[in-house]
Amino acid sequence: SGIVSGALLQPIQVIKTSMQIAPVGDEVKKSVKMNNKNNLSFFEATKVIYQLEGMKGYMRGFTPTMYKNFIAAGIYFSCLHYFEETMKKFDNVSVGKQQLIASSMARTIQTVLVNPIFVIKTRFEVIGFNEYNSTYDAVRKIYKADGIHGFTTGIKVSLIRDVPFS
Repeated sequence: SGIVSGALLQPIQVIKTSMQIAPVGDEVKKSVKMNNKNNLSFFEATKVIYQLEGMKGYMRGFTPTMYKNFIAAGIYFSCLHYFEETMKKFDNVSVGKQQLIASSMARTIQTVLVNPIFVIKTRFEVIGFNEYNSTYDAVRKIYKADGIHGFTTGIKVSLIRDVPFS
């Protein structure tokens, strides 16, 4: 379901990212006419993406999104099963608390391990950001520019958002 929803909702994700992160590049900024503002509205982002890249622009970051969804689901459900089985050994902890702990631990591990793919996916989605030719190229360039820390960008905020969600 994560792969199907990721594929169907990728255009919305690209528009959302384009609203959150200011466009990159002179060509984009000229076509947008930013008028001293940093962010685009939903309609501006939708229009600019189509003007600059056509329908394919709405699928920016599709490959890393598929990697992320596939890997994240595998990690989460594998860890969840392991932690649920482990938590059953603690008879003095209620079933609800066992599930809460197991789910939180599984989501924490999943978020940390998938964050590098999330960083790559987000960079692909930014309008006008065309530095990477492939996912592998993105990994190589991020590592060269920022080292391993380049892949941990936003990890604390992701944990704050994702762990309670689980």
